[in-house]
Amino acid sequence: ALFDSASTMTFDPRPISGLTGGAHLTTGVDWLMRTSAAVTLFAASSNGTWIEAGRDSILDAATTLNVYTHSSNGGSNVGVSAGRNLVLAVGATVQGTGRGYAGGSGPGAGVLGGFGGSGGGHGGEGGTSYDVGTPGPAAGSVLRPALAGSGSGGATRNQCGGPFSVAGVPGGSALRLVVGGVANISGVVRMDGSVGQTAYGYVSGCTYGYINSGGGAGGSILLECSKLIGSGTMSAVGGAGSGTGASYPGGGGSGGRVAVYSGDMSAWGGSLLVYGGARGGTNADAGGPGTVYLEEASSGRRRLLVDGNSVSSGRWAWLMEPGYTSSQNLTWTFDSIELTRLGNLLLPYAAWSTLLAPGGSLGGDRTSTFYLKGRFDASRGDGLPRSSVYVYASGGMIDVADPTTLDGVSLRVYGELSQAANVFVTGGTSGKLQVYSSGFTSGLAAGNVRLLGSLSANSSSGVELYSRWVKVDGSVSVQGGASMSVDQTGLGANASDFAALFERDVTVGSAATMTLKVTRVSVGDWLQLNGGSTLTHQPVGLGTQLSGASLSVGGELRLLQLSTLSSYGTNMAASSLLVSNSTLTLDATSYGSAASGRTSGFDMVYDATLAARSTVIVYVAFFIAGRSIALESQTSMTFDPRSMSGLAFGRFSAGRSMSIVTGSSVALFATSVNGTIIETGNDLSLKSSVLNVYGHPSSGAGFLFSVGGNLEMDTGSSINGVGRGFAAVTGPGRGTSYSYAGTGAGHGGDGGTGNTAPTVGTPYGSIKTPVLSGSGGGGASYTSCATTSSAVGGAGGTALRMVVGGLAAISGTITVDGQAGSSVYLAGCFNNYLSSGGGSGGSIWMTCGEIAGNGALRANGGAGGLSGYAGGSGSGGRIAVYAGIADYWTGQMQAFPSSAGYQIGAVGTVYLENTFFGLGRLTINANGVSASKPAQLIGNVTVSELQMIKASTATLPAATTFGINSATSGDRSGTLTSNGALRLMMPVLTGFTVVSVSSSSLVIADLFSIVNTTLRLAGSISGGATSFSVLGSLGSFILESGSFSSGFPVGYYSFCNFGLYAGATMDVWSSLAGSGSGCIFLSNNFTVANGSTVNGVGKGFGPAAGPGAGVSGSPYSGGGSHAGKGGSNSAGTQSSVYGNGVGLSIGSGGGSANGGYGGGGIIINASSTFICDGTIAMDGTSGSSSGGGGSGGSVIVFAGSIGGIGSLTARGGAGGGNTAGGGAGGYVSLFSATGQTASLVVNVTGRTGSTSVQASSGVLTQTLLLSAPPLSACVVYLAPPTTGTSGTSRTTGSTGSTGSTGSTGSTRSTGSTGSTGSTGTSSTGTTGTTSTGTTRSTGSTGSSGSTGSTRSTGSTRSTGSTGSTGTMHPITTSGTTSTGTTSTGTTSTGATSTATTSTGTSSTGTTSTATTSTGTTSTTSTGTTSTGTTSTGTTSTGNTLAGTTSTGTTSTGTTSTATTSTGTTSTGTTSTATTSTGSTTSTATTSTGTTSTGTTSTGTMSTGTTSTGPTSPGIAGSPSTATTRPGTTSTGPTAPAT
Repeated sequence: ALFDSASTMTFDPRPISGLTGGAHLTTGVDWLMRTSAAVTLFAASSNGTWIEAGRDSILDAATTLNVYTHSSNGGSNVGVSAGRNLVLAVGATVQGTGRGYAGGSGPGAGVLGGFGGSGGGHGGEGGTSYDVGTPGPAAGSVLRPALAGSGSGGATRNQCGGPFSVAGVPGGSALRLVVGGVANISGVVRMDGSVGQTAYGYVSGCTYGYINSGGGAGGSILLECSKLIGSGTMSAVGGAGSGTGASYPGGGGSGGRVAVYSGDMSAWGGSLLVYGGARGGTNADAGGPGTVYLEEASSGRRRLLVDGNSVSSGRWAWLMEPGYTSSQNLTWTFDSIELTRLGNLLLPYAAWSTLLAPGGSLGGDRTSTFYLKGRFDASRGDGLPRSSVYVYASGGMIDVADPTTLDGVSLRVYGELSQAANVFVTGGTSGKLQVYSSGFTSGLAAGNVRLLGSLSANSSSGVELYSRWVKVDGSVSVQGGASMSVDQTGLGANASDFAALFERDVTVGSAATMTLKVTRVSVGDWLQLNGGSTLTHQPVGLGTQLSGASLSVGGELRLLQLSTLSSYGTNMAASSLLVSNSTLTLDATSYGSAASGRTSGFDMVYDATLAARSTVIVYVAFFIAGRSIALESQTSMTFDPRSMSGLAFGRFSAGRSMSIVTGSSVALFATSVNGTIIETGNDLSLKSSVLNVYGHPSSGAGFLFSVGGNLEMDTGSSINGVGRGFAAVTGPGRGTSYSYAGTGAGHGGDGGTGNTAPTVGTPYGSIKTPVLSGSGGGGASYTSCATTSSAVGGAGGTALRMVVGGLAAISGTITVDGQAGSSVYLAGCFNNYLSSGGGSGGSIWMTCGEIAGNGALRANGGAGGLSGYAGGSGSGGRIAVYAGIADYWTGQMQAFPSSAGYQIGAVGTVYLENTFFGLGRLTINANGVSASKPAQLIGNVTVSELQMIKASTATLPAATTFGINSATSGDRSGTLTSNGALRLMMPVLTGFTVVSVSSSSLVIADLFSIVNTTLRLAGSISGGATSFSVLGSLGSFILESGSFSSGFPVGYYSFCNFGLYAGATMDVWSSLAGSGSGCIFLSNNFTVANGSTVNGVGKGFGPAAGPGAGVSGSPYSGGGSHAGKGGSNSAGTQSSVYGNGVGLSIGSGGGSANGGYGGGGIIINASSTFICDGTIAMDGTSGSSSGGGGSGGSVIVFAGSIGGIGSLTARGGAGGGNTAGGGAGGYVSLFSATGQTASLVVNVTGRTGSTSVQASSGVLTQTLLLSAPPLSACVVYLAPPTTGTSGTSRTTGSTGSTGSTGSTGSTRSTGSTGSTGSTGTSSTGTTGTTSTGTTRSTGSTGSSGSTGSTRSTGSTRSTGSTGSTGTMHPITTSGTTSTGTTSTGTTSTGATSTATTSTGTSSTGTTSTATTSTGTTSTTSTGTTSTGTTSTGTTSTGNTLAGTTSTGTTSTGTTSTATTSTGTTSTGTTSTATTSTGSTTSTATTSTGTTSTGTTSTGTMSTGTTSTGPTSPGIAGSPSTATTRPGTTSTGPTAPAT
């Protein structure tokens, strides 16, 4: 059959009905069409139309074969059959475009719209239009396509005068080619759908516009041949939807279907096009792509191709076959599926399956999706494709191979996924495994996924599992920029059963990411992040069900090389933790109180190691390592449980050790209730690192450090809680905010006031057990000219409770200072600074086995803001340290006040206790800030020692008791003021001033001394039952008005033995009558040593006051009267005398306001001895200007015996300007049971002015013999302490024989022997120093006199019975407490007194030198033996004071030999060294005369057994206080040992 050039033919069997076999054009040999020839063929109404050639069918260039499928029966199409070959030359065309189903018809017909029609469907769905959301459905066969393309939907409007419409367009024709030999397709075969069309009319009301139809669907091409060659095109493309006017576009037509069955397609280079038609506009959708099926007999490969030509569409190509319903089983088997250029493929029904043949693959160009609602079985292939395609399984199933490789494939599973053993995802960003909430793996319920083997992703690929439950039995590896996520968002309100279980190890590395939005994550083995990778755990949908919000790692959790792990659950656990140059965050903040209601935190079985610039941030209740926590080299960690509201305490714990080293830092935050516990089973070590502790700012809760081993802090390390206690204006001692300036916060004492801010923060807390944080300072806020500025107060320091089982070796710093206040400039009309107050120091309470090092513990107050209106500074805090050993601690403990502020806050308290001995020292150290407020000694507290240094002050509040048991110390710059009950139970008060105010009570030890410091008494005093001494030139006892001994009236004082020694002073201010001052002393022995003074000068009535007040006058006034009349005034008038010299009377003031003050008054009732070698002065003072002088007061002594060479004065004061009248003298009355008053110097003279009448002298009454000694003040005798050891007993001295009459001369015997130098007592710790008795002055040599009358043989005194406490006379301080020495009971017999005369020269007194060493100390007192010749004078007798020292010295003949006594002092026990010869210089000059050699008493000395109590504490400077006078046994109990 030859169709020559330009010839035409039409073959149309359609009018002929009943052609059951179809229509046929048949040639026995060839079908030949020459250039420009054209043949048109119409398919019959059934079974189509065929062209049949016995041999070849050849279409030359420019020829056209037009094929029309039956318009109503698209299954009736045109076929071309060639027995041998088919040639479609270049330029030749088989044209079937728009020649399929008519518009609106066909199985995939588009839908009619009001504005636009949808596209026709065939290989896929047609596109939707502007107003039609229903696409033309897919139809036809993938394997044997035979349908024409369906027509599109048109559009119809009926507006403004009538309807108008646009018809749908037809689809492409269907063509079948059957070639016995070679099919050479170099031309074009087109079975495309028609392009949509448009119409113009009234589209809305009477508004004109365009309406548009959709595009027709592509038709079908089915080619069967032995071999396919050529480079032509076979096309079944969908027609584009019309978009004229752009407002109401039509949808695009679907692509058609092409199938090629060939024995060999290796030489085929042409194109197979089945993409969908473009949409008419943005409000429509393009048609879906069609399908291409290729089956090659030579290779046996079956390929399915879907190419979308990059036409973006929401429609899909459908896998389907005619005759199969959605419920019938249908299976395709392909060797490969290739989806390209948005060639999306749908397996539409669950009963339908697609299999990959063995070795088969799924591939594409990373743009397309395989959407599965049925089963896709890739298990027999080589896994999923080597090039990218999306596999989207929705309700279907995917059988994957083992192993399964997703190389550039996106596998989306909404249905079933087989349980592959191993899955490998790669191929860049298009390589994805995505399993959604409805997806599951075989054998499990929906939403549950299990992989039996390992899961790996790399090369920027991804794994996304949106499943309730995920389990991977093997290892998980996400590397090379890949990502993996498990996301349970929106899957349930209480997803406590949601989990991701990784049974083995998990590795995330090389910039990869893992995101786990899942309740519970479990890793069976190790979890490792490295290479900048990131893992995020963020539970979702939990509500209050938190039991599973965890990340648990069975092995080690390792974060390496700039990786990051963030978990926002409530729990994390691992066998051990290693973080190196990476970041770890565990944050349960969003769960708040819900998380605190259960255990939430990070738990490690073994070690937690943070190395090489790592960062760990933990916002949970606990962080626990079973073994160690180590922060190495520039590492940072934050533990913050504060968001767990209601949590009792946070816990940061290491079962063994914790170390923080080399530039690392840890920040710990306290919970609001009980703070946070930091605990280690063994050591806590800080080396060149910082531990920052942040107490709770509103509750003030702090930290408990529980260290089972040692705490080690090197130089450069610190625990820093500065300003991390109570926030501004918060806390029990909070400052107050004012307009211009805030006040400082209190703690150890009051805060400082601010400028214009008077109300300060008050003290609180405990001295011995401080547990409260420092309080916040007050702020300042002011508005000026509509401008407001505020200065926030400084926060307080935090609170640290530190329990260290072993050594606390601190060479770094532990600091809880208050924060400084600030200053803020306020402009506007104010133009000045507002300033806030400083926060107060916090608390440190440490208990340890031993403390050592040279570091510092600090709880200093914060400075007030200083600019402009300055704020007050904060008080120092409180520190208490309890250590078994503190010998090697050389560091500092500070609770200083700040030196900066409008007013300086108080100094805080520092308490250090040696728990081995139970002795504690409280130190108040103001660091030289003299303006600081006093520390407050609140609470009822007793300490062993109180130390006050560097201008410190302290106050004991009313209704509070404070006791000191062993010692005081200081630099004499401090002052302790008592408003409460002060108990000074140590033997020595020294180092600082004590002021006991009028409302207070003071109890002193039975054996008590004031040494070189001041005790100012204004309230009551009790104690001193044995001895009360004041020693040293700086020693001062001031009796303020209103003071008294407890149980006595005001002004009465009762001490068993009282003495002033070595330059000490007692000031008498005590008021007994009116405004004058005086006192009555009751004592057994009352001593005023050489250089010491009882001072009542000017302490009587004031100017113009008193019963003898001077008479005022002009131009001058008179002096005060007393025992005599004062000088007259200018009118010659004098006041009257008063008093009687027996009762206490006070000097009166001089006339006028400028008059002098009268002298004070004192009555001394000494039942045993009164000795004054110093001064008792009750003088009046001189007037000024024209005022008269004050009159002298009174000194009245009642004593068993009176001795001494001092002075007693009650002189009047001079008149002012040498013109006014002088004050009269007062009274000095001495009453003695012996009738003797020794060589005292008494002065009661009056004073005069140059023009006044002379003032009278006072009255001296002495040498009055009392009928009986005064009553003793020692009414209570305390039993010796049971812990004391008995002293060395001495034998009773035998009665000496009667001595012969002494020679002439009333030579005074040797000066009174000084007291025995106190034996230094050994104490643990500080070594006691040696005290040496002071030498009394040499007795003056009397002239040769008559022989002294022989005294009768003295009755033997009882031997050595223990008497009352020996008074010191004289004494030198600075030893520790000595045992009381015993005076001998030596009896002088015969007519000779026992004064031994040395031979004309001075014998050097024996010095007792007690040397104390730690341990067992041998203390040797070596007396110097004085050996003279026989005196040539007669021994003076008579009223000679017995000068023999009661030291066990035997006087033999004329030689005085002092024996050496050696005792042994044991450490911490009673010193039992016997007393050596006192430091006495015997220098009596022998009178010239005949030698009288009396019989010398050589009996041994008799002493009672000395009971010696425990030794005094080993604190330097404690003086010896018990000494012996001749003839009196004195043994005072010593203070307790240290």
